[in-house]
Amino acid sequence: MKTRLTYAPTEHDLEEIKTALRTFNRNFVPQSKFRELGIFVEDENGSKQAGIVAETVGNWMYIQMLWVDESLRGKDVGTQLIAEAEAEGNWKAIESSYD
Repeated sequence: MKTRLTYAPTEHDLEEIKTALRTFNRNFVPQSKFRELGIFVEDENGSKQAGIVAETVGNWMYIQMLWVDESLRGKDVGTQLIAEAEAEGNWKAIESSYD
């Protein structure tokens, strides 16, 4: 066994760990269907200006990423995205969210 450190994990590296974690968690999570959730702010050309990416499973939501373009910072855009994600969670009876 050896340890490998990288500042550039590949998509394969990330997917391998994600798959292993999901496989393990299926032993403990009553509802094992993981669902991706994305909420985006886009300009008139469809370019992303902000977004939140989360994953839901059972009664939990995990916020993976939250990004707001510098031009929109300080305008509560991030707060709005989190509120929309929480509202989606309430609709699905999400008990907790974490990041």
